[in-house]
Parts: sequence; structure tokens; C-alpha cells
Amino acid sequence: MPNKSERRALRSFRRSAKGTNMITKEKKHAKLRCAICDALLHGVSHGQSKAGLAKQSKSQKRPTGVFAGILCATCKRMIISEAAKVKSGMKTLQDTDVRIRNYMAQIEKKVSA
Repeated sequence: MPNKSERRALRSFRRSAKGTNMITKEKKHAKLRCAICDALLHGVSHGQSKAGLAKQSKSQKRPTGVFAGILCATCKRMIISEAAKVKSGMKTLQDTDVRIRNYMAQIEKKVSA
């Protein structure tokens, strides 16, 4: 009896001289989305199996930059401006949105370092 992962796998069959062979295919990875606004992220590879991603170079696997591969450009800009307002004293941390406070703390660490 095959296990559950084998039963759910995408299968294709190939006929050969020795008999019919079953080949399982891995599912494609979905496109990555922004953690805040759920927009599609650009510059991040998708749609390949783990082996396909492993063959890529480091710069092809993930973009470099602040929150690259996590947040979209508009959310990143908004978080940086909110962090600057908190640092200058125009706003308090409690006045900001709850979803972005963690990212603002990370920006504070990068700026102070």
C-alpha cells in the first residue's frame, strides 16, 4: 500500500522495455506575496521545485535590500517613513498600526547599528 504522499503526488507513467514506470512530480511553488498588503512580490523566483531553486545562484534566489522578498515597495516605503516619524518624535509607537510594529523595530536596529 502506498503512503499518503505517494497517493497525493502528481503522477505520470512512462512505458519502457522492462515495464511501466511511475514518475512523481513535485508541485510548483506559488508566487510570493507581501506580508502586509498581500501584493505579488517582484524579483523573487517562483514556480520551481526545490531542486530547481537549489541550482540558481544566490542573487537569483532572493533579492538583496531591506525587507526584500518579504514586503512590497510601497509597504517598505511606508514602514521606513513611519519609523522615521517615531524616531523624530512626531508619533509614538502606540499610534502606529499593530501589523507594522515588528518591522519598525527591525528598521530601528539597522539604523542604530
